[in-house]
Amino acid sequence: MNKIIKKFLPYIYLFILTIIILNLFLGYFFIDLSVPIKFGGDALSVYSGAKGIFTNQFLPFQIPKNSFLGAPGISILADYPQFDVNLYYIFIKFISFFCSDFIKGVHIYYLLTYVFITFTSYYVFRYFKINSLIAGSCSLLFSFSSYHVLRGVNHILYSSYYMIPLMILTVFWIWSKKPLFFVKHDNKWLLDIKNKKAVITCFVLALGAMSVIYYEYFYLYFIVIATISSYFYRKNIYTVFSSLIMIFFNLIVLFLNAIPYIMYRIQHGVNSEAIVRNFIAAENYGLKIVQMLLPVDNHFLFASFKEQYNLGKFLINENTSASLGILGVIGFISILFYFLFIRKLNLNLYSKSGVLVFSALLLGTVGSFSSFISFTFCPFMRSYNRISIFILFISLLVFAVLFQMLFRHFIKNHRFLFFIFIMFITLLGIRDMIPTDASLLINYNSNKEYYSQLKVFIKNIESVNPDGAMIFQLPYIVYPESGGTVDLEDYEYLKPYLVSDKLRWSYGAMKGRDVDMWFRSLNGKDFAVIFKEIKKAGFSGVLVSKKAFRKEYRSSLSIILNNYLSKPLFENDEYIYYKL
Repeated sequence: MNKIIKKFLPYIYLFILTIIILNLFLGYFFIDLSVPIKFGGDALSVYSGAKGIFTNQFLPFQIPKNSFLGAPGISILADYPQFDVNLYYIFIKFISFFCSDFIKGVHIYYLLTYVFITFTSYYVFRYFKINSLIAGSCSLLFSFSSYHVLRGVNHILYSSYYMIPLMILTVFWIWSKKPLFFVKHDNKWLLDIKNKKAVITCFVLALGAMSVIYYEYFYLYFIVIATISSYFYRKNIYTVFSSLIMIFFNLIVLFLNAIPYIMYRIQHGVNSEAIVRNFIAAENYGLKIVQMLLPVDNHFLFASFKEQYNLGKFLINENTSASLGILGVIGFISILFYFLFIRKLNLNLYSKSGVLVFSALLLGTVGSFSSFISFTFCPFMRSYNRISIFILFISLLVFAVLFQMLFRHFIKNHRFLFFIFIMFITLLGIRDMIPTDASLLINYNSNKEYYSQLKVFIKNIESVNPDGAMIFQLPYIVYPESGGTVDLEDYEYLKPYLVSDKLRWSYGAMKGRDVDMWFRSLNGKDFAVIFKEIKKAGFSGVLVSKKAFRKEYRSSLSIILNNYLSKPLFENDEYIYYKL
């Protein structure tokens, strides 16, 4: 067999298996990808950003802007830094060349994250000389983690953790006898940036700086920890110099990505209202070891068992996605046991894994160093539970090594039986990490019907307005991170924009900036004053969201508004539309 084909054949098999599992457990290929997987919460913001890319409102490496939002101005996300999404936006822009529907484009990218994660994981497992079947199995387990499935499209950036295996690999390289960026020649250490490890490391550092800021933060933390550990073991100052080069190179790329935001703040001033964080958030969204050990919510066997824990309602939020699954737990416990009880003074994989996992626990756990960092100087980093995905990969790596060691004779003498066994383990492990309610088929028909009805409603509004007409959304809601009001979820005001092609919407004006302050000045005034001012500003209509009002007022809402406006042109269970 051709060597190149033989080299890439495992990736072809893994691609096919990934597609099959997506279909088997999540039902992706039984749905129309142009229908939103979830049409609420943060997913709306994700779709909105993708639509901006698809319609050329902005490009990767630019500040996200949108002339269809934030009317009478335009929506500018300069105060809500997005420089850590450039890698994601590059993929979305690439997909837009082959796909005209931004909803479908987001879903295609999300499906590809499973493939990318499987591939990068497999590469790293094979680097550590893990048997190809075990490496493939653990790669699929890492790809189909509870973390990935539960975050889904809502947290699509955090679902994009395909760089993590490569990050961990480069961190392990810091412990190498030969420093990454130096070579010894004639008893002198010389800079060496052309060796394979150095090139791969620079590649990972550069892409890491263009991806999720949390993963970047944890990556730098692990680099520092591994550097300190390696120096105390090897006593080689050039290991420290190599790490300083890594950090410097990474921060330079990060700075280059941030330049547009820095320039905007210099020109327009700092907006202190845009992002408000406090140190309590690090406690609320911290890592809880118990949630890594317990099964996922709605587990196929132990749903009621997990529900008993959740009934306590103590710091239960996105951190529920931290479940490691039974195989991840085995690896995790093995690391802790080895590190605590049988660790020797060497740098084998178990020791390195122990250093990283214990460091992750010290940083991420509720009430640990994360709380201290947040309380003293950096409240902006709050969701430390997201370090759990690093812990999962390291745990699966250790599990793979142990599994290979225990079954080495079985692998050698009964390869076909081992193949059947490993497939069973893989499917069971994936089933263990995916909630029973994760299938998209459960809510697909209702999502499709709602999305279709909303399209018709907004198209009716477009039919009575010229292209580019401005629609005021009542009541006023701040953007971003309003937290919602009454029954209206955060970002729900983006829905009309997502199904509209011609109209401009008032929602999306950055809070704390001029347009938002003008809206805020009108808020609470008599309807007659509000409608007079927005009409003077050029708005053509008013879209009222009933969900933003208490249920007891909704039935009389149109009667009240009829005193100030003509009868509504269009109305359904969710919206009322008035022509100004």
